[in-house]
Amino acid sequence: MASRPEQDGDSEAVRQCEEYVDSHNIQPILKECIFQLCMSKPPNPYKFLREYFEKLEKETERHSGDDDARGEAGEAEERFGEEHTRPKQPLRMKRRGGVSASVISEAEATSYVKKVVPKDYKTMAALSKAIAKNILFSHLDETERSDIFDAMFLVKHNVAEIVIQQGEEGDNFYIIDSGEVEVYVNEHLVSVIGEGGAFGELALIYGTPRAATIKAKTDLKLWAIDRVSYRRIIMLSQIRTRELYERFLEKVSILESLDKWERLTVADALEPVSFEDGEYVVIQGEQGEDFYIIVE
Repeated sequence: MASRPEQDGDSEAVRQCEEYVDSHNIQPILKECIFQLCMSKPPNPYKFLREYFEKLEKETERHSGDDDARGEAGEAEERFGEEHTRPKQPLRMKRRGGVSASVISEAEATSYVKKVVPKDYKTMAALSKAIAKNILFSHLDETERSDIFDAMFLVKHNVAEIVIQQGEEGDNFYIIDSGEVEVYVNEHLVSVIGEGGAFGELALIYGTPRAATIKAKTDLKLWAIDRVSYRRIIMLSQIRTRELYERFLEKVSILESLDKWERLTVADALEPVSFEDGEYVVIQGEQGEDFYIIVE
């Protein structure tokens, strides 16, 4: 039986560990990293993690050296630029002004009631085109994209009205159906976005203050989706896909020896692949590297 001094020593070690983790903001950083990993689903997760933390380190060093010298206008303009002009890079934690969005639980995801806001074919095609190259949507399958589009709701603004205000917390992502908006950083006009353009991506991931003010240059018609709906749709889709893949794996004789946890691990590693009618899946004589399960 351990002595009291040893127990006190263990408690002190745990306390020091907790203080260290808190002082360096480790938990939110790891939580965000895992979320980005799940969103991107890279074929090489180790490479993704290495690059993610390398970029995070450079970002931290850059902020540390530049914060005192850089004015508020420059910082806000850079943050706005990261949100709107560099969407293909993995999103990073900011040292200032960033609060990671709360994690959606499995129970919350499965209890989500699908929202359907009617849209015509032209609108659906325009939405699809608008998000085609956006990192937050490019990895989605057809069902997930369809659910996202169904959940998007109409927002209208008259000319000169404020759509989002710099400094306020963001919760919606917008796609411009018709009209134009002006982008202001610290009351300075920095950009104009027109029909088919989008803004507010970071609101779907972080509870960050808006990096810019968006003002209607003309009468506006926007389609929007909120953070909670987006994350619940994505998580619910992942849960259903995982369950579907697990059921398929249970029927594969070569995997009969796997327990439930091992099957779920394999299910998480599966990636959807589509083939056209008449297209070769495997060719006799070639070295095989992939294992296929026919879903449909």
